[in-house]
Amino acid sequence: MLSIRDVHKRFGGVHALRGATLDIRRGEILGLIGPNGCGKTTLINMITGQFPLSSGTILLEGQALSGLPPYRIARTGIARTYQIPRPFAHMTVLRNVALCAQFGGTDTAGSARFEEEARYWLSFCGLSARAGNVPAELNLRERKVLELARALAARPRVLLLDEVMSGLNPAEVDTAIRLVRRIRDQGTTIVFVEHLMRAVVQLSDRVAVMNEGAVLTVGDPQDVMRDPRVVAIYFGHRHVA
Repeated sequence: MLSIRDVHKRFGGVHALRGATLDIRRGEILGLIGPNGCGKTTLINMITGQFPLSSGTILLEGQALSGLPPYRIARTGIARTYQIPRPFAHMTVLRNVALCAQFGGTDTAGSARFEEEARYWLSFCGLSARAGNVPAELNLRERKVLELARALAARPRVLLLDEVMSGLNPAEVDTAIRLVRRIRDQGTTIVFVEHLMRAVVQLSDRVAVMNEGAVLTVGDPQDVMRDPRVVAIYFGHRHVA
């Protein structure tokens, strides 16, 4: 579905990505993990066009994304959430989602159609009761759900989730896990960056581990967690035994 080939990203003297290479399969949930600063969010930013590539290639079903502006990439079928939610502060929850439905779509339906689409996704995510509120009136979980509903309103083929479960309590995490599964069941391919290992193991079909700007290993969650290189990254070489 998505092919990332030898992607490099430099910010001045900082080499954030160093030849990252990864294939993402259609319909899978891929967990993307690694220590802080290893390049996970930078890679998402490269896929979505937030920053240009220094070198390398990113293909969606064979179509090159490199060089396209973010709005064009969004309309190829890629959507994302942000670790820190970024709603439009002065718009209602409903209008936030409706705007994303309009921007991410390829048709020219009227505002009523986009509002109907927004109400569907708010219901899907369990946020209908907050449709008339502004984002400042939401708690952290609700703001994260709003971020997710906004992404879904664009009806993406590939959904990139950046730490959507961070800051949630255990019950909220369980709800979020069920929601992500429902999204995949609709046919959406999902890549999610997450530090919560319980969610990674429960959700992922495969796990990719990044370290120092490159993909270290990819495989079955249980096998990856037992990989001595992964154990060394997270816990130090003394724990590799």
